[in-house]
Amino acid sequence: MDEIVNITLFHPPTSRTDAISLPSSTTTISDLANFATALLDLESGEIVIRKDGVDSNQTLYHSLETKDGEGEERTLSQCGIENGDLLSVYTVSEAKKSSGGEGQSPKRKTARTGGPSAAGTSGGLDFSALLGASSSSHPASHASSNSSSKSTSNHYSSNGGLSFNIQGLLAASNSNSNSTSSAPSQQPVEWDKMNLDEAIFRNPNPINLMKVLTNTTRHPNLLKELNYHEPQTYKRLMTVNGDISQMATIWRETRMKSHTLRFLQQHEKVNKEDAMRKRLEANPMDEEANKYFGEKIRLDNVQKQYEQMMEDSGDVMVAPFLHEKDLPVAKGGTLGFDAERKNAEIEAHYERLEKAEESGKSGGGKSEEKEGDGDGKSEDTMDESK
Repeated sequence: MDEIVNITLFHPPTSRTDAISLPSSTTTISDLANFATALLDLESGEIVIRKDGVDSNQTLYHSLETKDGEGEERTLSQCGIENGDLLSVYTVSEAKKSSGGEGQSPKRKTARTGGPSAAGTSGGLDFSALLGASSSSHPASHASSNSSSKSTSNHYSSNGGLSFNIQGLLAASNSNSNSTSSAPSQQPVEWDKMNLDEAIFRNPNPINLMKVLTNTTRHPNLLKELNYHEPQTYKRLMTVNGDISQMATIWRETRMKSHTLRFLQQHEKVNKEDAMRKRLEANPMDEEANKYFGEKIRLDNVQKQYEQMMEDSGDVMVAPFLHEKDLPVAKGGTLGFDAERKNAEIEAHYERLEKAEESGKSGGGKSEEKEGDGDGKSEDTMDESK
Protein backbone atom coordinates (compact mmCIF):
# COMPACT_ATOMS: atom_id res chain seq x y z
CA MET A 1 0.00 0.00 0.00
CA ASP A 2 1.34 3.44 -0.98
CA GLU A 3 2.25 5.46 2.11
CA ILE A 4 0.66 8.92 2.40
CA VAL A 5 3.03 11.59 3.75
CA ASN A 6 1.97 14.95 5.16
CA ILE A 7 4.28 17.74 4.01
CA THR A 8 4.41 21.38 5.08
CA LEU A 9 5.47 23.83 2.36
CA PHE A 10 7.01 27.14 3.46
CA HIS A 11 7.87 30.21 1.37
CA PRO A 12 10.34 32.21 3.57
CA PRO A 13 10.24 35.54 1.65
CA THR A 14 6.47 35.92 2.21
CA SER A 15 6.05 33.56 5.23
CA ARG A 16 3.26 31.75 3.36
CA THR A 17 2.69 28.15 4.43
CA ASP A 18 0.48 25.33 3.26
CA ALA A 19 0.17 21.62 3.89
CA ILE A 20 -0.40 18.79 1.48
CA SER A 21 -0.78 14.99 1.70
CA LEU A 22 0.67 12.92 -1.15
CA PRO A 23 1.51 9.28 -1.86
CA SER A 24 5.27 8.96 -1.44
CA SER A 25 5.87 6.13 -3.93
CA THR A 26 3.96 7.47 -6.93
CA THR A 27 4.33 11.26 -6.62
CA THR A 28 7.45 12.62 -8.28
CA ILE A 29 9.50 15.58 -7.09
CA SER A 30 8.38 17.41 -10.24
CA ASP A 31 4.73 16.90 -9.25
CA LEU A 32 5.51 18.29 -5.81
CA ALA A 33 7.12 21.34 -7.43
CA ASN A 34 3.94 21.98 -9.44
CA PHE A 35 1.79 21.66 -6.33
CA ALA A 36 4.07 24.00 -4.39
CA THR A 37 3.93 26.62 -7.13
CA ALA A 38 0.14 26.57 -7.10
CA LEU A 39 -0.37 26.35 -3.32
CA LEU A 40 2.11 29.11 -2.46
CA ASP A 41 0.99 31.29 -5.39
CA LEU A 42 4.45 31.63 -6.94
CA GLU A 43 4.45 33.44 -10.25
CA SER A 44 7.65 31.88 -11.52
CA GLY A 45 7.63 28.21 -12.45
CA GLU A 46 11.38 27.98 -11.81
CA ILE A 47 11.68 27.05 -8.16
CA VAL A 48 14.06 25.48 -5.65
CA ILE A 49 12.93 23.07 -2.91
CA ARG A 50 15.07 22.57 0.19
CA LYS A 51 14.51 20.21 3.08
CA ASP A 52 14.11 20.95 6.79
CA GLY A 53 13.51 24.69 6.66
CA VAL A 54 15.37 27.87 5.97
CA ASP A 55 18.77 26.96 7.44
CA SER A 56 19.17 23.71 5.54
CA ASN A 57 21.46 23.43 2.52
CA GLN A 58 20.00 20.15 1.24
CA THR A 59 18.48 20.98 -2.13
CA LEU A 60 15.93 18.41 -3.26
CA TYR A 61 14.84 20.11 -6.47
CA HIS A 62 16.21 22.87 -8.69
CA SER A 63 14.19 23.53 -11.81
CA LEU A 64 17.19 24.79 -13.79
CA GLU A 65 19.39 21.86 -12.79
CA THR A 66 16.81 19.05 -12.91
CA LYS A 67 15.76 19.37 -16.56
CA ASP A 68 17.69 16.30 -17.59
CA GLY A 69 14.57 14.18 -17.01
CA GLU A 70 16.14 11.72 -14.59
CA GLY A 71 15.94 13.97 -11.51
CA GLU A 72 12.36 14.97 -12.22
CA GLU A 73 11.19 11.35 -12.13
CA ARG A 74 12.44 10.69 -8.59
CA THR A 75 9.62 9.90 -6.20
CA LEU A 76 9.20 11.52 -2.79
CA SER A 77 10.45 8.39 -1.04
CA GLN A 78 13.53 8.30 -3.28
CA CYS A 79 14.25 11.92 -2.34
CA GLY A 80 14.12 11.02 1.35
CA ILE A 81 10.94 13.00 2.06
CA GLU A 82 9.15 11.60 5.10
CA ASN A 83 5.89 12.24 6.92
CA GLY A 84 5.91 15.58 8.73
CA ASP A 85 8.82 17.12 6.79
CA LEU A 86 9.09 20.88 6.38
CA LEU A 87 10.17 21.96 2.90
CA SER A 88 11.26 25.49 2.02
CA VAL A 89 10.30 26.66 -1.45
CA TYR A 90 12.00 29.55 -3.27
CA THR A 91 12.06 30.94 -6.75
CA VAL A 92 15.49 30.63 -8.35
CA SER A 93 16.27 34.32 -7.79
CA GLU A 94 15.18 34.12 -4.14
CA ALA A 95 17.31 31.01 -3.62
CA LYS A 96 20.39 32.85 -4.87
CA LYS A 97 19.80 35.69 -2.42
CA SER A 98 19.16 33.37 0.52
CA SER A 99 22.29 31.28 -0.10
CA GLY A 100 24.59 34.05 1.12
CA GLY A 101 25.48 35.84 -2.07
CA GLU A 102 25.78 33.36 -4.90
CA GLY A 103 27.55 34.84 -7.85
CA GLN A 104 29.53 37.39 -5.77
CA SER A 105 33.27 37.63 -5.69
CA PRO A 106 35.19 35.70 -2.97
CA LYS A 107 36.29 38.99 -1.36
CA ARG A 108 32.71 40.16 -0.90
CA LYS A 109 31.68 36.77 0.52
CA THR A 110 34.56 37.00 3.02
CA ALA A 111 33.58 40.53 3.96
CA ARG A 112 30.00 39.44 4.64
CA THR A 113 30.86 36.34 6.67
CA GLY A 114 34.12 37.31 8.41
CA GLY A 115 32.89 39.21 11.47
CA PRO A 116 29.76 37.63 12.97
CA SER A 117 31.60 34.95 14.93
CA ALA A 118 33.21 37.49 17.19
CA ALA A 119 30.35 39.92 17.25
CA GLY A 120 27.86 37.15 17.99
CA THR A 121 28.79 37.25 21.64
CA SER A 122 27.09 40.61 21.99
CA GLY A 123 23.78 39.39 20.54
CA GLY A 124 23.05 42.49 18.44
CA LEU A 125 24.75 45.88 18.33
CA ASP A 126 28.00 46.17 20.30
CA PHE A 127 28.44 49.73 21.59
CA SER A 128 31.19 48.88 24.07
CA ALA A 129 33.85 50.41 21.79
CA LEU A 130 32.21 53.83 22.18
CA LEU A 131 32.49 53.77 25.96
CA GLY A 132 36.16 54.66 26.23
CA ALA A 133 35.78 56.18 29.68
CA SER A 134 34.27 53.05 31.15
CA SER A 135 36.75 50.66 29.57
CA SER A 136 38.63 50.21 32.84
CA SER A 137 35.47 49.13 34.66
CA HIS A 138 34.55 46.66 31.91
CA PRO A 139 37.84 45.21 30.66
CA ALA A 140 36.32 41.98 29.39
CA SER A 141 33.72 43.78 27.29
CA HIS A 142 36.34 46.18 25.91
CA ALA A 143 38.65 43.30 24.96
CA SER A 144 35.81 41.51 23.20
CA SER A 145 34.96 44.68 21.30
CA ASN A 146 38.56 45.23 20.23
CA SER A 147 38.96 41.65 19.00
CA SER A 148 35.69 41.97 17.06
CA SER A 149 36.77 45.26 15.54
CA LYS A 150 40.19 43.90 14.55
CA SER A 151 38.66 40.94 12.76
CA THR A 152 36.43 43.32 10.79
CA SER A 153 38.63 46.34 10.12
CA ASN A 154 41.92 47.65 11.56
CA HIS A 155 40.79 51.23 11.03
CA TYR A 156 37.69 50.93 13.18
CA SER A 157 39.63 48.92 15.76
CA SER A 158 42.07 51.74 16.35
CA ASN A 159 39.41 54.42 16.46
CA GLY A 160 36.82 52.51 18.54
CA GLY A 161 34.03 52.23 15.93
CA LEU A 162 30.80 50.21 15.75
CA SER A 163 30.66 46.43 15.45
CA PHE A 164 27.46 45.13 13.83
CA ASN A 165 26.26 41.59 14.44
CA ILE A 166 24.39 40.99 11.18
CA GLN A 167 23.17 37.52 12.13
CA GLY A 168 21.84 38.81 15.44
CA LEU A 169 20.00 41.62 13.67
CA LEU A 170 18.43 39.22 11.18
CA ALA A 171 17.35 36.84 13.95
CA ALA A 172 15.80 39.68 15.93
CA SER A 173 14.06 41.02 12.83
CA ASN A 174 12.62 37.59 11.98
CA SER A 175 11.47 37.13 15.57
CA ASN A 176 9.72 40.50 15.59
CA SER A 177 8.08 39.95 12.22
CA ASN A 178 6.85 36.51 13.25
CA SER A 179 5.40 37.81 16.50
CA THR A 180 3.80 40.74 14.69
CA SER A 181 2.29 38.58 11.95
CA SER A 182 0.96 36.05 14.44
CA ALA A 183 -0.50 38.62 16.83
CA PRO A 184 -3.68 39.40 14.83
CA SER A 185 -4.57 35.69 14.63
CA GLN A 186 -4.82 35.30 18.42
CA GLN A 187 -8.45 36.45 18.51
CA PRO A 188 -11.25 35.18 16.24
CA VAL A 189 -12.85 37.60 13.79
CA GLU A 190 -16.63 37.63 14.14
CA TRP A 191 -19.69 39.83 13.98
CA ASP A 192 -23.41 39.36 14.39
CA LYS A 193 -25.32 37.61 11.59
CA MET A 194 -22.18 36.49 9.75
CA ASN A 195 -22.58 33.47 7.50
CA LEU A 196 -20.43 30.36 7.20
CA ASP A 197 -18.55 31.59 4.16
CA GLU A 198 -17.53 34.78 5.94
CA ALA A 199 -16.53 32.88 9.08
CA ILE A 200 -14.25 30.52 7.14
CA PHE A 201 -12.71 33.30 5.04
CA ARG A 202 -12.00 35.66 7.96
CA ASN A 203 -10.68 32.94 10.31
CA PRO A 204 -7.99 30.91 8.52
CA ASN A 205 -6.73 29.69 11.89
CA PRO A 206 -8.78 26.54 12.66
CA ILE A 207 -8.68 27.24 16.42
CA ASN A 208 -10.32 30.64 15.90
CA LEU A 209 -12.82 29.22 13.42
CA MET A 210 -13.91 26.50 15.85
CA LYS A 211 -14.40 29.11 18.57
CA VAL A 212 -16.71 31.05 16.25
CA LEU A 213 -18.65 27.96 15.16
CA THR A 214 -19.20 26.73 18.70
CA ASN A 215 -20.44 30.14 19.89
CA THR A 216 -24.04 29.17 19.22
CA THR A 217 -25.38 31.94 21.42
CA ARG A 218 -24.07 34.60 19.05
CA HIS A 219 -24.04 32.51 15.85
CA PRO A 220 -26.88 29.95 16.01
CA ASN A 221 -26.86 29.58 12.22
CA LEU A 222 -23.24 28.60 11.52
CA LEU A 223 -23.32 24.96 12.60
CA LYS A 224 -26.69 24.54 10.86
CA GLU A 225 -25.21 25.88 7.62
CA LEU A 226 -22.19 23.59 8.01
CA ASN A 227 -24.51 20.61 8.56
CA TYR A 228 -26.43 21.49 5.40
CA HIS A 229 -23.42 22.05 3.13
CA GLU A 230 -20.92 19.56 4.65
CA PRO A 231 -22.83 16.99 6.72
CA GLN A 232 -19.90 14.57 7.00
CA THR A 233 -17.58 17.25 8.38
CA TYR A 234 -20.30 18.39 10.77
CA LYS A 235 -20.78 14.85 12.11
CA ARG A 236 -17.04 14.42 12.69
CA LEU A 237 -16.81 17.73 14.54
CA MET A 238 -19.72 16.81 16.77
CA THR A 239 -18.05 13.56 17.89
CA VAL A 240 -15.46 15.40 20.04
CA ASN A 241 -18.05 17.11 22.26
CA GLY A 242 -16.89 20.68 21.82
CA ASP A 243 -13.13 20.12 22.30
CA ILE A 244 -11.70 23.08 20.34
CA SER A 245 -8.25 21.58 19.74
CA GLN A 246 -9.66 18.26 18.48
CA MET A 247 -12.20 20.08 16.32
CA ALA A 248 -9.38 22.17 14.82
CA THR A 249 -7.39 19.01 14.08
CA ILE A 250 -10.38 17.41 12.35
CA TRP A 251 -11.02 20.58 10.34
CA ARG A 252 -7.37 20.79 9.30
CA GLU A 253 -7.28 17.15 8.19
CA THR A 254 -10.55 17.50 6.27
CA ARG A 255 -9.38 20.62 4.47
CA MET A 256 -6.00 19.09 3.71
CA LYS A 257 -7.58 16.01 2.15
CA SER A 258 -10.03 18.06 0.10
CA HIS A 259 -7.27 20.37 -1.18
CA THR A 260 -5.05 17.43 -2.00
CA LEU A 261 -7.85 15.62 -3.82
CA ARG A 262 -8.70 18.74 -5.82
CA PHE A 263 -5.10 19.30 -6.90
CA LEU A 264 -4.61 15.64 -7.75
CA GLN A 265 -7.76 15.66 -9.87
CA GLN A 266 -6.62 18.83 -11.64
CA HIS A 267 -3.17 17.36 -12.15
CA GLU A 268 -4.64 14.13 -13.54
CA LYS A 269 -6.91 16.13 -15.84
CA VAL A 270 -3.98 18.12 -17.24
CA ASN A 271 -1.89 14.97 -17.74
CA LYS A 272 -4.76 13.21 -19.52
CA GLU A 273 -5.33 16.15 -21.83
CA ASP A 274 -1.63 16.28 -22.70
CA ALA A 275 -1.63 12.54 -23.38
CA MET A 276 -4.69 12.81 -25.62
CA ARG A 277 -3.19 15.75 -27.49
CA LYS A 278 -0.03 13.75 -28.18
CA ARG A 279 -2.10 10.81 -29.38
CA LEU A 280 -4.07 13.07 -31.68
CA GLU A 281 -0.90 14.61 -33.08
CA ALA A 282 0.52 11.15 -33.71
CA ASN A 283 -2.72 9.81 -35.23
CA PRO A 284 -5.43 12.33 -36.19
CA MET A 285 -7.91 9.44 -36.56
CA ASP A 286 -7.41 8.14 -32.99
CA GLU A 287 -10.92 7.24 -31.85
CA GLU A 288 -10.43 7.76 -28.09
CA ALA A 289 -8.62 11.08 -28.51
CA ASN A 290 -11.28 12.41 -30.88
CA LYS A 291 -14.02 11.33 -28.49
CA TYR A 292 -12.25 13.06 -25.58
CA PHE A 293 -11.83 16.40 -27.34
CA GLY A 294 -15.32 16.16 -28.87
CA GLU A 295 -16.83 15.90 -25.39
CA LYS A 296 -14.60 18.73 -24.18
CA ILE A 297 -15.76 20.99 -27.01
CA ARG A 298 -19.39 20.08 -26.33
CA LEU A 299 -19.11 21.00 -22.64
CA ASP A 300 -17.35 24.27 -23.51
CA ASN A 301 -20.17 25.17 -25.92
CA VAL A 302 -22.82 24.40 -23.30
CA GLN A 303 -21.05 26.66 -20.80
CA LYS A 304 -20.77 29.47 -23.35
CA GLN A 305 -24.46 29.18 -24.24
CA TYR A 306 -25.42 29.31 -20.58
CA GLU A 307 -23.27 32.39 -19.97
CA GLN A 308 -24.71 34.09 -23.06
CA MET A 309 -28.25 33.28 -21.94
CA MET A 310 -27.63 34.71 -18.48
CA GLU A 311 -26.05 37.81 -19.98
CA ASP A 312 -28.98 38.38 -22.32
CA SER A 313 -31.50 37.91 -19.52
CA GLY A 314 -29.69 40.42 -17.35
CA ASP A 315 -29.60 38.11 -14.33
CA VAL A 316 -26.70 38.20 -11.94
CA MET A 317 -24.64 35.06 -12.37
CA VAL A 318 -23.16 35.05 -8.87
CA ALA A 319 -25.55 33.12 -6.62
CA PRO A 320 -25.76 34.06 -2.93
CA PHE A 321 -23.97 31.83 -0.45
CA LEU A 322 -27.18 30.87 1.33
CA HIS A 323 -30.25 30.94 -0.90
CA GLU A 324 -33.80 31.20 0.43
CA LYS A 325 -34.31 27.57 -0.53
CA ASP A 326 -31.66 26.68 2.05
CA LEU A 327 -33.59 28.38 4.88
CA PRO A 328 -36.56 26.85 6.69
CA VAL A 329 -40.01 28.34 6.36
CA ALA A 330 -39.84 29.71 9.91
CA LYS A 331 -36.93 31.96 8.83
CA GLY A 332 -38.53 33.23 5.66
CA GLY A 333 -37.16 30.56 3.34
CA THR A 334 -38.74 27.78 1.36
CA LEU A 335 -36.83 24.77 2.72
CA GLY A 336 -39.26 21.85 3.13
CA PHE A 337 -42.19 23.82 1.65
CA ASP A 338 -44.79 21.61 -0.05
CA ALA A 339 -47.28 23.67 -2.05
CA GLU A 340 -49.84 20.88 -2.50
CA ARG A 341 -49.82 19.98 1.18
CA LYS A 342 -50.08 23.65 2.11
CA ASN A 343 -53.09 24.14 -0.18
CA ALA A 344 -54.76 21.05 1.29
CA GLU A 345 -54.19 22.38 4.80
CA ILE A 346 -55.68 25.75 3.84
CA GLU A 347 -58.75 24.10 2.24
CA ALA A 348 -59.25 21.89 5.30
CA HIS A 349 -58.98 24.94 7.54
CA TYR A 350 -61.68 26.80 5.62
CA GLU A 351 -63.91 23.72 5.58
CA ARG A 352 -63.66 23.51 9.35
CA LEU A 353 -64.57 27.18 9.63
CA GLU A 354 -67.61 26.73 7.38
CA LYS A 355 -68.77 23.69 9.35
CA ALA A 356 -68.35 25.61 12.59
CA GLU A 357 -70.45 28.49 11.22
CA GLU A 358 -73.14 26.12 9.99
CA SER A 359 -73.27 24.29 13.27
CA GLY A 360 -73.53 27.63 15.09
CA LYS A 361 -76.46 28.78 12.94
CA SER A 362 -78.34 25.51 13.29
CA GLY A 363 -77.86 25.54 17.04
CA GLY A 364 -79.25 29.13 17.25
CA GLY A 365 -82.42 28.23 15.28
CA LYS A 366 -83.21 25.30 17.52
CA SER A 367 -82.88 27.45 20.63
CA GLU A 368 -85.26 30.06 19.18
CA GLU A 369 -87.84 27.36 18.43
CA LYS A 370 -87.54 26.06 21.95
CA GLU A 371 -88.05 29.56 23.31
CA GLY A 372 -91.12 30.01 21.05
CA ASP A 373 -92.58 26.74 22.21
CA GLY A 374 -92.16 27.81 25.75
CA ASP A 375 -93.92 31.13 25.11
CA GLY A 376 -96.86 29.37 23.42
CA LYS A 377 -97.26 26.95 26.25
CA SER A 378 -97.33 29.75 28.80
CA GLU A 379 -99.98 31.69 26.83
CA ASP A 380 -102.23 28.59 26.61
CA THR A 381 -101.90 28.02 30.33
CA MET A 382 -102.89 31.61 31.03
CA ASP A 383 -106.03 31.30 28.80
CA GLU A 384 -107.10 28.12 30.56
CA SER A 385 -106.74 29.74 33.95
CA LYS A 386 -108.96 32.55 32.86
